[in-house]
Amino acid sequence: MKLTIRSWATALVLVMPISLIHATESHAAGSLSYSALEQITNKATDSARKGNVGEVCTYGGYQSTTSLSSPPENYTGSIGDLWIFGEPFELSFYNWKFLYWDGTIWEDESNDNWVDYSVIHDNAISDEQKTDKGLVCKFSNLTSTKVVGQEPKASHIGEIGDLFIKIDSKYPDAEFYYIWNGSKWVANLENPYTLAHAVATRTKTGEYCVYGKNKDVYSSY
Repeated sequence: MKLTIRSWATALVLVMPISLIHATESHAAGSLSYSALEQITNKATDSARKGNVGEVCTYGGYQSTTSLSSPPENYTGSIGDLWIFGEPFELSFYNWKFLYWDGTIWEDESNDNWVDYSVIHDNAISDEQKTDKGLVCKFSNLTSTKVVGQEPKASHIGEIGDLFIKIDSKYPDAEFYYIWNGSKWVANLENPYTLAHAVATRTKTGEYCVYGKNKDVYSSY
């Protein structure tokens, strides 16, 4: 029986070692730009939030879930857990509601304990971000880590599309983004501008834009 050229090609693919296939995929992923990797991360985030599980973060004994689905009434988590519900109000835009579990019902802003829970979570998240572990969230098969003053570890073991967010230790509103490409972290090209903006707005001269005879200045002073 004779094999055509196409049949031979198919046969070669079928007997190709799995390790070689993975190596090829890894090489392809390793050549992706930040914007291409960002599409993978965003797709996973969107998929998680539209699913039943949502995007889940754990910190200080609490758990928060970000989802486009309303929270389950028969929730089995801990008292004080947070559910961030994205309720659509205009096409693809969402009105995010922060709900806290009191052991029986989900409390919204109309409940007396809502503010107390909000403060507790803000402090717990802030404390977690300052640890060596950082604030870790899971979305689909990926993870994101948000940590103060630490560079992403080169020894990372994870999935292509994993996200690392470094919070500047001096300028807490400056966040630098990195995405794992399968072999190394790829930095967002906007990271240097993010730091420059944070530094500039904390000076008396500020960050400013000039147009004609006018000037807009952004400063903390």
